[in-house]
Amino acid sequence: MKFPVFKAFFATLGYVAAHFFTLVQILWLPSLLIIGANWAYMSAAMDMQFALLSDGDGSADPSAPSAIPAELFGKAFLYAGAMYLAMAILYPMMFAGVLRHLVRGEAPKLPFYLRFGGDEFRILIAIVLLLLLFGVVFLVGMLALLALGVAAAAISEAVGVILMAVLPLALLIVGLWFALRLSVVFAAAVGERSIGIAESWRLTKGNAWGLFFFWLLFWLLLAAVSVLFFLVVAAGLGPLFFELFTAASSNNFEAIAEIQQRMLELQRDMIDLSRPGFWVYTIGAYLFTILYAALWAAAGGVAYRYLSAAAGDER
Repeated sequence: MKFPVFKAFFATLGYVAAHFFTLVQILWLPSLLIIGANWAYMSAAMDMQFALLSDGDGSADPSAPSAIPAELFGKAFLYAGAMYLAMAILYPMMFAGVLRHLVRGEAPKLPFYLRFGGDEFRILIAIVLLLLLFGVVFLVGMLALLALGVAAAAISEAVGVILMAVLPLALLIVGLWFALRLSVVFAAAVGERSIGIAESWRLTKGNAWGLFFFWLLFWLLLAAVSVLFFLVVAAGLGPLFFELFTAASSNNFEAIAEIQQRMLELQRDMIDLSRPGFWVYTIGAYLFTILYAALWAAAGGVAYRYLSAAAGDER
C-alpha cells in the first residue's frame, strides 16, 4: 500500500485538534523553558553585537568598530552553550511526550510534562546519530563532487562546468532521500523502544515520494505560520531588510552599518522587558514553539502508524 498523503495530513490535523488540551499539557512547560533559554542567549548575543558595532559609548562608528569585550564574548558563549543544552534535553522531551500519547496512548498524569526517561534518551541518541550520518553523507558527497569536477575539467572545461552545476543538485536529492527514509525515526524510537533508525529505514521503503509530499504540506503550513509570526512580532524588520539590500548593492558600507544598528535596536526592543514589543515577541514565539513541536511530532507519529499498519498488512 502506498503512503496516503492527504489522508495522513488531515489525520494529523484532526489529531492535533481533537487532543489540543492534552498537547498543551505536554508542551507548555518545556516550551516555556526553551523560550527562557533562548531569551537569555539573545540578550547576551545582542550585547556582543552592539559592542562590535559601537565605539564603546553606545554610538555607532562604522569606520572603527571596537573589539568585543572578553566578558561579553564569554557570556554569549556560555549562554549559547546553555541554550543548546536546554534544546538537547527539552526537544526530545517534547517529541517523546507527544509520541507517547499518539503511538502508545499514554497521557501525562500531571498538569505538565517534565521527564527524561528511556524514550527521551533514545530520541536524543537518534538525533546525534542522524547529525553524524548526514555529516558523513555531506562530506563524502562533497569529496566525490570535487573529484568528479577535477576529472571532468581535465577532459573538457565545458563538461567540468556542467557537472559542477548539476552534481550539487544530485547531492541535494540524495540528502533529501535519506531524510525521507529516516523521517519517522522519533516515532519508531517510541513505538519500537529502540533508536528507530533501522525501523524507519524499513518502514519507509518504497514510500519516498508519498512522504515527500506529506512533509511538503507541513513545511508549507509552517512557512505560512512563520510569515504571519514575522509580520506580527517583527513587522519593522521587513523595510530594513530592503534598505540593507539596497545599500549592499551600492557598496555603501556606512549605510550598511547604520541599518544594521537600527535592526539591532529593533531586535533589542523585542527582548527588552520594559517595552511592549517584548510581550508580543515572547508570546508569539512561545505559541509558535508549541505549535511547531505539536505538528512536527504528530506528523511523524501519524506517518509511522500508517506505515506500520501497511507493513503489518503485507506480513
